[in-house]
Amino acid sequence: MMRTPLVVLCVLLGAMPCAAQEPDPWFSTFSIIAVDPATGELGVGVQSRAFAAGAAVPFAKPGVGAVATQASANRSYGPKAIALLESGHYSDAIAEQQKAIAITPNNEQMHYALAQRFAQAGEAQNALASLAEAVRRQPYLKKQAANDPLFAKMKELAEFKRLVM
Repeated sequence: MMRTPLVVLCVLLGAMPCAAQEPDPWFSTFSIIAVDPATGELGVGVQSRAFAAGAAVPFAKPGVGAVATQASANRSYGPKAIALLESGHYSDAIAEQQKAIAITPNNEQMHYALAQRFAQAGEAQNALASLAEAVRRQPYLKKQAANDPLFAKMKELAEFKRLVM
């Protein structure tokens, strides 16, 4: 009969150091936005230890695009970002993408994303220059670009064909 109280006491004492630890001040939220180049379908996913981040982080609208804010999000950011995408305000997105490239100039995905923004803005020559840089750094992006619906208006350009073949 003495064993039960002893076991409970050991379990409680063993748990005390865990309970005494300060909570981790860092939140880890990871978001991903993906597009199927063949169909143009978008998806947004989020993982976080913040409760109900999936209700506050992802936003998407068919035919427009998708955005992901973060766990401590102002919920008005998502709809505002979708509205900006829908209205075609790509100059701000281009400027922000260029800032990101200045910080990480060797990241081929940053160059590819900039090419996409230029293509959406109708700036074919700038899109081709950014895409050329992305493909130079990572040749596998040729196939991705050839199937990317954001480059649809550029697919008949000889320079685009040379770049992705």
